Order: sequence, then structure tokens, then C-alpha cells
Amino acid sequence: MEQPQFGKPSFYFSLFVYLIICFLAAFLLFSFLNSSRADYLITKVTYSVPNKIKPDSEIIINFDRSVIPEIVEKSFKITPKVEGKLLWNKDRTKAKFTPKTIMEPGERHMIAFKGKSEVMIPFSSFYEFTVEQDPQVTKFSPLKEQGVQLDEKIFINFDQSTQDYKLDFKVGIPQPQEEKQEVEEETPTTEETEEIDPEVNFDQQEEKTMDSKLLKEKIYRPEVASSSQEGSVPLAEIVKFGISWDEEKKNVVLKPEQPLKLNKKYSVEVFSMYKTEKKGARIQKIKSFSFSTLEPLHLIKSHPVGGVKDVLTTQKFTLTFDKAFDQESLRESLDVLPPTPYHLEFSQTKDNVAFFKPEKFKQDTNYKILIKAGLKAKDGSYLEEDKGIEFKTGNLGGYVNDGRLSTDDPQIKQGKVIDINLSSQLMTIFYEGTPLGTYRISSGRRGMNTPTGTYRVMRKERRHWSRQYSLWMPYSMQFTGAGHFIHELPEWTNGYKEGANHLGIPVSHGCIRLGVGPAETVFNFAEVATPITIHY
Repeated sequence: MEQPQFGKPSFYFSLFVYLIICFLAAFLLFSFLNSSRADYLITKVTYSVPNKIKPDSEIIINFDRSVIPEIVEKSFKITPKVEGKLLWNKDRTKAKFTPKTIMEPGERHMIAFKGKSEVMIPFSSFYEFTVEQDPQVTKFSPLKEQGVQLDEKIFINFDQSTQDYKLDFKVGIPQPQEEKQEVEEETPTTEETEEIDPEVNFDQQEEKTMDSKLLKEKIYRPEVASSSQEGSVPLAEIVKFGISWDEEKKNVVLKPEQPLKLNKKYSVEVFSMYKTEKKGARIQKIKSFSFSTLEPLHLIKSHPVGGVKDVLTTQKFTLTFDKAFDQESLRESLDVLPPTPYHLEFSQTKDNVAFFKPEKFKQDTNYKILIKAGLKAKDGSYLEEDKGIEFKTGNLGGYVNDGRLSTDDPQIKQGKVIDINLSSQLMTIFYEGTPLGTYRISSGRRGMNTPTGTYRVMRKERRHWSRQYSLWMPYSMQFTGAGHFIHELPEWTNGYKEGANHLGIPVSHGCIRLGVGPAETVFNFAEVATPITIHY
């Protein structure tokens, strides 16, 4: 008899229903977990730091529920790498990351980690932040590269408060290029270069390297700045200065203790170092600029020039400088040796020109007009060195008593000869090659030049009347058929006589003029047919 089969169809049906139910349950759970209503199951992470943080700032990480610290710490990573450790509160809802060293100013970092809550629901977090940069110089002065005043202050403006930074300002005259090269050759290698020990208190380092008094606060002066990564300009001369800040510590004024030097290039360097007790603080050069000071005052011209002889006893000198000067300063800076009363006048149209006029110099005397160093210009510069104009006065007769000759080698060395040098405006009379006397002359002016060559005395007159110019020519000796004479300073019919101040200057109509005294001497010396040589 056949037995009935029970349970086999119902088993498969039950299994099928069970699988359907599991699938629906998984689907509903998945949908639920991905719906907004499941947000409360996911751990939320926030950071108690601004987008830009200080180089040594701690980073606070907040969790909205308790998490498992070991899982977070295992994956916690900051890129670029920053060494430090996480410290947790008791309920494990907050972690504080404390860096061991300071972070690089201006560097961008990414925090990334994974974790699980206490109910083992996983989560992850990413956070990006930028470390605050060193203060940057946004404005500075002097702006112009040249012509800076000697009492100029240095103004520097920063883009942020420098309260958290120690700053150094290095001002001075750079070493010449050749000296720089020598210094570079002697500089030790990186391994040999002394560095700041990060373990030493910064204020102790500061005391070792301080070299000037500052107005409001002590500023770190890094003697090792030259070995820093950015380097420092080697200085031939360092400028000491006082420092004053504004309340926000964003603007600083450097005031040199002594006036700057003329015509010098100055270098200004700004160094920054973050104030911290952590390791890794470095000196950074954040700005450098340069400027040049004013050119000194120069005496560029005098008339007459220095070194001349036979200067008139009433000669007025014109002094020309390369820029405007202070008139009162010139009065104080000018002197005459040997002492002589004088008047000082100033040009009405040019503020760089003065006129020196003596009451009267002595004849045949060496003089020196001295302009002392320190004469002030209107732009703030000054005369760096004493300037002297040396000269010798002549005499009214035109006698030359200092050994000068019209020539050292007369063309004619036998008998009597009159030698005339148109360049030096001198005449020397020779006998048998020996000079008997030298005298200043006045030859023909431009356009009426005295002819050069060898001539002879054609005739002599003690007092010749010139019909062409209607004047008397004492002690005249004609030497060309065109009417050229050697004669004393001419006289007009009204009694006026040509002044001796023209001797030494070519102003005649072509004749050779001599002073009172020398004209008679030469007239008595010469005879008709005495040779005359005229040259430059």
C-alpha cells in the first residue's frame, strides 16, 4: 500500500518565503541607512580652528558622539607631515592635536583619518587648512632709488600685526663686490655654520646678539642671519637706528642715530621669526630693498680758474656749484688766505652762482680762496672736502717776478731780442740768450689777432699819435708795415688811460701793449732793427 508524501513542497515554499523576507529586510535596512532619517547614526566631525592657523596652533577635533580612539589614531595623518600627538577627553568626543614642532608658515595641509563610533558604525573625515604666513611688507620708503635725504627715516608697513613675531631690521652700506666674493670664499659650509639651538630660550639668544638700543622694545638681532636659507647682504658699515611701532604693530619707523652718508647705497633687510617655545622656529628674510643718498655739493667752476698768475688786485671771482647752495652757509664757509676784506654777492637768476670780490689784493702775492667742507646745499647735501682756489696777483706795471719766461729757448741767441708768447701773454727780453726781464702784455683780440713770425723794430717814437683810433701810444715801436706797434697802455685825449687790468688778456686791435714801466724799459732796451719773435 503506497504511503502519502508530506512536507516536501511546503519546505521549499517556506525557504522561498524566508529568502524573500530576508531580501526585503536587507533592502529596507539599506534604504533606511541611506535615507536622511539615518543621519543620526553617522558620526559628525568638526574642527575648532580657522582656515589659517598659527604655526604652533593646536587643532581641536570635535565628534558628536563617542568614538574609538585607537581606530582614529591608527589612520590619523597630516600631509605634509606634522609630528605630534592626539589627546582625548574622558568621553572620547573631543581630540586635541598638539604639534611637536611649528608648522611651516604659509604651507597648506590636509588632515585625513577614518574611525568608528562605539556602535561600530564607520566614518571618515577630511579637513584642509593653511598655516599663517610670516608678516609681509606691503609698503616701504624711501621709494626712490637715488637722492634720498641724509636725515631720511625708513618706514615699513606690514600686512598684519607682528605681535606674534620677533623682527630684525638690518641697515647698512653693502660691501663692494670684490669684498663680497672674498667673504663668500671664507664662509663655512652648511654643516659648519652655527645655528640657533631650538632648545635655548629665545630671549637668551636675543641677549647674546643684541647690538643696539631700540626705542620701544628690544628687537632680536640675528647675527646668524647671513647663514640663513635666504642669506643676508654682507655690510661694510652698519647703521645704528632707533625703532618705534604703532599700537597695532603693523607700522614701524627706523630712525638712524647719525645722518646717512652722501652718495652711498644703503641696503635694508627685514627678518622675521615666529615667537614660540616649540622647535623648528627659523629666521626668514621677508623683504629687502635699497636706496642711494644725495650726491655731494661740488664746486664745478671758478673764474679765474685756480693756478693762474698775474691776477688783478681787484679781480672778481665767479664761483659756480653743481646745485643750489645755502647763502648763509657759504658766508660761514668761505675764507681768504692771507686774510683780505671782501664782499660776497649772489646771482639774481642762478641759485648756484656766487661772486667773490676783494676790496683789494696785494700785488705779487700768493692767495687762496678757501671753501670749507660742510657748505650746505639747499637739498640737504653738503660739500664733502675743502676746496681751494690758489692764484697769484700781478702788479700794475705787469712785471713778472716769479721766474716765468715767454720761452725757455729763444730762437735768436745772439745780441738783443724781444720774444713774445701770445699763449701766455708774456714778453721776455734777451741779451745773448740771457733773460733780462719778463712782462705781461695784451695782444690782439679775436678777429684782430697779432701776427706771428720774426720781425724787426722799424722805428721808435716816445709818444705816437694814432690817427685811426685818435689816441696816444707812449713808447711805441713799429714792427710791421701794416701798422702793428709795441707800446704802453694807450691814452685818450681826455686824459683817460687804458687800465692795467687788461694786461694778460688779448684785447688790443693787434698791437702789443705793455704796462707803465715795462714799456719804457723795453723802449730803452731795443734799437731799430732789434729782432722780435712772436709765437704761441
